[in-house]
Amino acid sequence: MFITIAAVVICVCVAVLPAAAELRRITDERDNPTRLLKIPTRRAHVEAGKGL
Repeated sequence: MFITIAAVVICVCVAVLPAAAELRRITDERDNPTRLLKIPTRRAHVEAGKGL
């Protein structure tokens, strides 16, 4: 019984925590004033495939 509970907790943590962190990153990036100014950043260059 304990092993089953531990396995469920581990699976939920592996699935939920990264998703929550990604959602937080998206909302933080959406509210980022630098992004609102349309200034190219290193992330934008990497995402565009240009590299540094």
